Amino acid sequence: MVAIDHFDGGRAPGGAVRRRGAGRVAALALAGAFGCLLALAGSHQLAPLPWGEAATALRVATWPVAEARVTAARLDEAPVAARGGVVAEWRLSLTYEYEVDGRRFAGGQGSLTDRAPADDRRLVSLYRRAEFSRITGSPLAVSYDPAGPGRAYVEAAVPWALLLPGLAKGAALFLAAGWCFAFAFPDGPLRSRR
Repeated sequence: MVAIDHFDGGRAPGGAVRRRGAGRVAALALAGAFGCLLALAGSHQLAPLPWGEAATALRVATWPVAEARVTAARLDEAPVAARGGVVAEWRLSLTYEYEVDGRRFAGGQGSLTDRAPADDRRLVSLYRRAEFSRITGSPLAVSYDPAGPGRAYVEAAVPWALLLPGLAKGAALFLAAGWCFAFAFPDGPLRSRR
């Protein structure tokens, strides 16, 4: 009779509950750890992106514009050591003069970076604009820093081609990390507000 009172279908008292609870804790811990790994991978993906160039491009968009006279424009193709051997890259050299509040300045910066892979047509286009301006004598618009007019750029666009692929990968990793954290902490602060 005592055996019947304690009959639990062959399981130890509370054993199945303990096992199920331990399995749930292990799954939550694994999801949290995997979420941390995904977040670290997302950070690693986003860290090397050209954030400085993007921030500078956004600032330059608000700078005043002056008309510059191009005195020299040159585009060279130079060999550069790379992982797979040697690759070619463009190097743009510009000199121009412009005037701000009656003071004359000399500039030499075409864009945020005047070096680019040989398959990048941006510097080729910028060189053609500058060379056309030099030959025809027509002015070339430059954006100059109002706090330091000696700093100017002919073109300063946000480097979306460099930013977007890394941003997409980093965002995908962070979304996956968020999903893991939501699974690992099902009763977190966001759900408790509902």
